[in-house]
Amino acid sequence: MRALVAGLIWLGVIASAGAEFAPDPARRTVDLPPDRHGPVPVLVDFFLLDIASVNGAAETFGASLYFDVKWKDSRMAFDAAKFGADRALYPGAAADTQLDQMWSPQVDVANISGDPQVVDRTLTIFADGTVEYEVRLSGEFSSAMELSRFPFDRQRLSVKLESFLWNKDEVQLVASGADDPKTGRRHVNESLVVRDWNLLSVSSAVDTERYVTGDGYSRFSSTIEVQRNPWFYIWSVLFPLVLVTFFAFMCFFWDQETLTERVAQVLTCLLTVTAQSLAVSGDLPKISYFTRIDYAFLLTYIVLLVVAVESIYAKFLNERNHVLADRIDYRAAWVASLAYIAGMAAVFWVP
Repeated sequence: MRALVAGLIWLGVIASAGAEFAPDPARRTVDLPPDRHGPVPVLVDFFLLDIASVNGAAETFGASLYFDVKWKDSRMAFDAAKFGADRALYPGAAADTQLDQMWSPQVDVANISGDPQVVDRTLTIFADGTVEYEVRLSGEFSSAMELSRFPFDRQRLSVKLESFLWNKDEVQLVASGADDPKTGRRHVNESLVVRDWNLLSVSSAVDTERYVTGDGYSRFSSTIEVQRNPWFYIWSVLFPLVLVTFFAFMCFFWDQETLTERVAQVLTCLLTVTAQSLAVSGDLPKISYFTRIDYAFLLTYIVLLVVAVESIYAKFLNERNHVLADRIDYRAAWVASLAYIAGMAAVFWVP
């Protein structure tokens, strides 16, 4: 009996393996684009609602936004008179259910970091076959940042929309126009305020993103240009940094015999500057190039080293010629102070 059952199972496996795959013709409206003679134009509209944060260390920003995609599929056309309206609305979960039963361009956010929080979505099908899908979401978006001028930098944050499934030969995204092509104010909440940043402009463009497979995908990119407000770093980092350095310059006016006190003063300043540097590094990613504030710290470290070395030299010179040692201290104080001021000015004001 067991042998008979095993034989029947084996025959069933062989039969199923040899069966020819037969796709369901009813799935054509779900599986294939409406126009097989060229890419389906998909109009994309974008509106920035809010920017919650900009994280330079992670190179991400948190934002809430709304986007709208619109395309035409003649297979979805219906008789408005019989239906009693010129459109059919599917809000919330009903939109997901209806999208599972029809073709869509599968447009997603390409640079989302983690799972987005979809606040609301609505699907509208018009009688002429035009389909509109509106989504409001919030999340963290990855965006490469150029931080060489930190904390006086500008950043170009971007939100990138792209079809997850269809390449550029099947879906072509089209950016909707803005009222003002320079500022793109139609695409942003006029009352938007970004903490520690000034919003400069919002613009949109469509290009082709090519992958290692050779396939190209139509990509909609909305670029949000912002400028950092540097006053927090000026008052909390740069001003104390300069103040600590000038405390180190006081060593030049102490007697050369107080070498121990001079070195202790320089070490105290060095520890303070190091603590400031570690605090600032938490706001930056691990990058291979220097930022402006890195150059400021490097200049301060060099000046502190010069103060320590000059103090040791003045101590030994004082044993032979006290007048010359005083003269070197006096000149070193002026030269080091002016060089430090000029260096800091060059770091932050030279392009």
